[in-house]
Formats: sequence, structure tokens, C-alpha cells
Amino acid sequence: MGFPQHIVEDLLVKAARHCCVCRQRKGIKLEVHHIVPQSRGGTDDADNGIPLCFDCHAEVETYNDQHPRGRRFRPSELKKHRDEWFRLVASGSIHQPAPAVFTDEDQQLIRFYRQCFDRPAFQDAFRSEGSIEDFDKAIEDTITALNTGCLRARDGHTLAQAKGKSCLWNDQWRAALDVVVELLRAVRDRYNLAVRMGQIYLGPKDGGERFYCIHDPELGKWMDDTRAEALQVFSQICTNAGVPPVEFLRRGRRW
Repeated sequence: MGFPQHIVEDLLVKAARHCCVCRQRKGIKLEVHHIVPQSRGGTDDADNGIPLCFDCHAEVETYNDQHPRGRRFRPSELKKHRDEWFRLVASGSIHQPAPAVFTDEDQQLIRFYRQCFDRPAFQDAFRSEGSIEDFDKAIEDTITALNTGCLRARDGHTLAQAKGKSCLWNDQWRAALDVVVELLRAVRDRYNLAVRMGQIYLGPKDGGERFYCIHDPELGKWMDDTRAEALQVFSQICTNAGVPPVEFLRRGRRW
């Protein structure tokens, strides 16, 4: 389990999307950390959460009690960091970032990229995919579309042509789309690893759809969570651009 979405949003707003330890604005590069780990009885309540950047999160997580060097972050200290930063944000002592500035071409590109996500690979749960190979190909084609602006169909022919994300004038959106691409690459890497390790069994091709079986019950959840994270990042761009956001798991088809 993890923090409910409304708690995550409340904590990020209270932190103004800054890390509560280094106090740097990190935008999308934040995680909500369990101050007391769930393995030690920590809850998913707001009082047990703290927004941290990737670097500070790694420092908090990697302290080795067996070979102690330096001073580890104790739960009581993390709460003090969080509460003090929340107080500063609430008092208006920090400067909020200016609203996103973008061109008409930026907005049109975001509309194009949104079209790239309008496919079953971003609408079905992983265990409900009709063709596991088509799923992998769709993720690959989406990465290509974001990077190059070329949107292809399953058979390879070009459906639409625009520009890649490097052509966006808004640098925050470019950085966010870099994160989206990395998440989608992680999905493809995890899929290929699962096939090699036998966590996904691919049956022989027999004219129609290729039979497959998922042997790892946690794999589907990871795939769904990672795709949902990518779409959450992209949907924030859509909101800023005045474009309707995308929604994951819109279709409920099950075997």
C-alpha cells in the first residue's frame, strides 16, 4: 500500500513542491517518503509523510545501521524538517514559481503527444492486454513519438508527424517529458527482463494472437503503477497547457 492520492497532493501543496530537507524546488522530481517505514509499523497517514527529492530520499533510505558513519535521519528530525518547511511556505516566506509560460506551438505539441497515449497500452490493466507483444510495441512507438514527433500505427506506417519534445519552448515541460520517457523505457526494460526470466511465458505463434501467461503476480501491479506515474506526470503538463489530461485504466476489460 501507499499514501492515498489526496494525502500525496496535500503534502506536495504544503511543500510547494520543494524537498523538505534540502528545501530546493524539485517540481516532479519528488517522492512522498514514509517517515516511519511501513515495515516498522508506519502508517499511510499524512503525519507519517514527507516530500523528499530523489537525492535526499536516497540519503534517508541508505544509512546502514550495521556500519554507522555520520548521523542518520531520525523520524523525529524528519518531522521537524517537514513542519518547519510547511510553516515557511504557509507564511509566504518563499517565492512561488511563476505560472508556466508557453507558446501556441507548445500547446499544439502537447495536444499531439496526448494523442500518442490514446491506445490500449495506456487504457488496459497489464493483465488484461490482448497481445503482450503489441503492448511492448505500443510503448516503444510512444517513446519514439515523444522523442521524434513521429506517431506510427502497429503496422509501422506513419499516422501523424509533428516535432519531438526537444522542440518545446517551455523547459519545464521538456524536463517533465524526459521523465515520462524514462518511465516508459523502464516499462520496456522490465517487460524484456520478465520474458528472459520466465516471469512472462510467450507461447508459440499460431496465426492469431500469441498466447502468454504472467507468472509473477507483482509484475502487473508494477507495470500499472509505473504507467500511471508516467501519465500523472504528463497530465500535469496537460493541465498547465489547458489540454484535457489523460486517464489511466479507462477500460475495464478482463479475461
